[in-house]
Amino acid sequence: MSSDEKKPFWRKLFAGGDKGPLDNEKIQTPAQSQSEPPDHSRMIEVERLRQEARLARSMGDLEKCPVLLEQAVDLMKGDERFVQREVVYHLEILAESYCLVGQFEKAAQAFEQIESLEPDNPSLTFSQAVVYAASGELDKFERIREKDIHKSIPALTKASAGFVRDVAEICEQNGRYREAELLYQLDIDVTSAHWAPHHPLVAKSLIDMGRTQFLAENYLSAVDSFQRAVSILEGTKGDDSTELISPLHAMAQIYCDYLDRLDQGEAVLRRAIAVQTKQSGRNHADSMLTIRTLADVLAKSGKPDEAEALYKEEIAFFEKKEGPDSTEIADSSIRLARICLEKDCNSEAEDYCRRALTIRLKNLDENDIEIAACCHFLSASLVGQGKYAEAIDAVKQEVSILEHNFGSDDPSVAGALNKIAKVKIAQGDVPEAVLVLKRISSILEKCFGPDAPQVQAVREQLKELSSANDE
Repeated sequence: MSSDEKKPFWRKLFAGGDKGPLDNEKIQTPAQSQSEPPDHSRMIEVERLRQEARLARSMGDLEKCPVLLEQAVDLMKGDERFVQREVVYHLEILAESYCLVGQFEKAAQAFEQIESLEPDNPSLTFSQAVVYAASGELDKFERIREKDIHKSIPALTKASAGFVRDVAEICEQNGRYREAELLYQLDIDVTSAHWAPHHPLVAKSLIDMGRTQFLAENYLSAVDSFQRAVSILEGTKGDDSTELISPLHAMAQIYCDYLDRLDQGEAVLRRAIAVQTKQSGRNHADSMLTIRTLADVLAKSGKPDEAEALYKEEIAFFEKKEGPDSTEIADSSIRLARICLEKDCNSEAEDYCRRALTIRLKNLDENDIEIAACCHFLSASLVGQGKYAEAIDAVKQEVSILEHNFGSDDPSVAGALNKIAKVKIAQGDVPEAVLVLKRISSILEKCFGPDAPQVQAVREQLKELSSANDE
């Protein structure tokens, strides 16, 4: 097989230097009668279709590409002026275009034609594996991967990894995370073979695979992928590279929100802050948002004093940067209010809630759910101080917003109304508390049915109030 015939499969449709039929000096044409000029119209049309397909792809019209390339391949069939390698090449880019629009069965048919023309094509095994993985034929994929696939990797071009990554992204976007993970692993194999196992491009592929594993709720595998990416980037880009921040944030989120490993999440966030501080300084918006996340973790970890100090640092930064009405200040003020409520500092919590509420009313619609959240914590701070009338007003505002967003029979409305019932009971206003509890019972019954535990609990509470009232 000549060097030209050994050209590997997954060449990009737009790879520089690709030659069409009219550019190929090695094209063999049948002898022509000297009295008749050769008819190149078919060859010209094939080249036109190929160039139009390239243009369509550059414009993002992926659906048009396979239609044009199908026409080109049909014109080439049975015409001996097109050498076998040129036919195979057009079948290859046709198969690629099928994959990019998710037509994997047609891509498999194109591969079968390639196999019939070039059974020894060194990259055919790899291309078949890509299609098997993308189409969900995982048994076939695993058989190829276990036996033959690594033999074909050295013959592939560097563009092969990019193409596999494209197909993996298609699978990921369609929610087919297992297939996407397998393809990202192929991408890593090819990238490692052509560059190095610890090349930054391998780190990028590991981050892509970690994202897919996270979406598939395979959290431990995702953490491992992100950690491997971090190790590669530290070794190639340095300990302070900004490229470390994304995988570090991803690891911290998984540790804190999904694995309940707050200590590990805290350590990773501190590492991310150190990188951001080195690159941009501590007084930078990105650094401050990571500091807020760290404060959230500290608050959950039972370290309220450290969390409070970080929230206050963040508020001071955004006051200077964006002014006193920054929505970032509102967000951190609510967080501070929660810490104050846990410490039974209700008056201080009220101040933070009112500041957050004032800012959000200036920046958001009056029925925005974030305003309901302010009212929720404000009412708690007011109840803690015995300011029952003000607390009820805050809850009523919260109820109004919840009804506006979710309807009057939503469980969240019942939850807010329950706070009014408690206040009424604390005030000794049992008849009003009974009325509120009856509405709560009606809402819960509509949502969960008459025998739901929530409904039974409210009914028991009504019985107790009735008995107490009778006495």
